[in-house]
Amino acid sequence: MNPYAIPGIAGIDAMCAQEWGIDREQLYTRTRERQVVEARQMAMYLRVTRERSSYAAAGQPYDRDHATAIHAVRTVRNLMSTDKAFRAKAQRVIDTMEEMDRLTK
Repeated sequence: MNPYAIPGIAGIDAMCAQEWGIDREQLYTRTRERQVVEARQMAMYLRVTRERSSYAAAGQPYDRDHATAIHAVRTVRNLMSTDKAFRAKAQRVIDTMEEMDRLTK
């Protein structure tokens, strides 16, 4: 399945999971493995910033509360400004989503 063909929020999860090299289902687990945590945080960040979800709604699919979603958004912003590898992954997801938006309009 091509995750980039999945629209909306499900597409966000699929793109983040693929970029971080994990199964999409791992996003919904309680694990604290770095690649899973980063992918989950990026997905929450995109839900808040691109889909205009509330913090509570952004965390809910992952069984996380609004405070965790706020932390995720802050962490992603920090990592994008300080970690080149994270920024490259995040930017690929963002660029792909923007390209999908252009193609569907």
